[in-house]
Amino acid sequence: MSVLVVDNTTPASMPVYVSYEAQNGDGYVAAIHSQTDAILATIPVGKQPGSICISPDGSTVYVVNEGDHTVSIIDTNTNAVTATLNVGRNPKAVMVTPDNTKAYVANYDDKSITIIDNSSKTVIKTVSVGSGSPFALAACPNSWYMYAACREGGTNDYVSAIAVDSDEVNPFAHGGWNLSFSTAHNPLVVGPDGHLVAALDINNQLRRINGPDDIGPGNSVTWLNQTVSGVYLNNGLFLATKSFTEDVIRTASNLAIDASGAVTGEQKPDIPSYKGQNKIRVSPDQSRVCITITANDDQFAGLQVISIDSQSLDISSAFVRLPVANDLAITYDGTKAYVAEIEYVHPVNLVTPSSSNSIHLGNSSRVKGIVGAYRTQS
Repeated sequence: MSVLVVDNTTPASMPVYVSYEAQNGDGYVAAIHSQTDAILATIPVGKQPGSICISPDGSTVYVVNEGDHTVSIIDTNTNAVTATLNVGRNPKAVMVTPDNTKAYVANYDDKSITIIDNSSKTVIKTVSVGSGSPFALAACPNSWYMYAACREGGTNDYVSAIAVDSDEVNPFAHGGWNLSFSTAHNPLVVGPDGHLVAALDINNQLRRINGPDDIGPGNSVTWLNQTVSGVYLNNGLFLATKSFTEDVIRTASNLAIDASGAVTGEQKPDIPSYKGQNKIRVSPDQSRVCITITANDDQFAGLQVISIDSQSLDISSAFVRLPVANDLAITYDGTKAYVAEIEYVHPVNLVTPSSSNSIHLGNSSRVKGIVGAYRTQS
């Protein structure tokens, strides 16, 4: 196994980076000081910017520009664009491998993945993922692959595993599994040991990954059906959000699938939540899991903050009401979240928990992506 290692030396004062679109379609990235909430820099990027990520060492930010089919690369030391690379049409997601070597861009309209050398900031190659359109990415430090969720339509959606070492594409769960992904959520969860990949949707699939050349058997778990996104913590806890109409979070401990396809693990009690579950993110130290809640007829918008005791694994939950709650980013020290609204970003103290004054990015602007620390899901 080629074990990938995340660099945890990035300082807690690392800015939060927000991609947003002006009314005329021009794109920008705002660098926000994660302690003072001041805007440190406004960085011009391409047309209609979207998904944004940061490298594990904290030195580089990538943002896809959906309008001109490029990716802008920002040096975090200077907060300036150092390269703009052509990728495929309508790029929807970007992520750097946990070992900091490559960046991957999911090109939705071209049904391909562009692979970038993170050192030289040049395109290595673009690989086809088949008949589906990739829209979300996931990996883990012990993974042999970068995984892409691919939308084909109906119940024919599937996952492509792109080998980090060889760039070989290995589609699986294609046909027969009745997968139907929501492109509003990242349905992929990779277990901390690299052997489990969960694809969550109305149905679901757990896949056993045996090694770099061996994608093993799959199986489905009834009680995970109707989940749409999730996280798997190093302590063995697995949390999955439900559809917009549900008000609980599914949980399990030590979820796994063995070489024969048998699923093991303990289903744990649901965590009470709220209708309108949207994005789920975990803090770098894995002490907190946060879920944005979209406003609906039964519920105010806000942020659900789930705190996990490192020793007892006891779980507590709090809710911070906000005007709007879309995506979110959590800072490196795990004490603060920034929630994307429309033309605002709202800081939330996760220790208290409580909100403070929102940060305005400009009239008629539209926040498209936000990142505060390296994460293994786009």
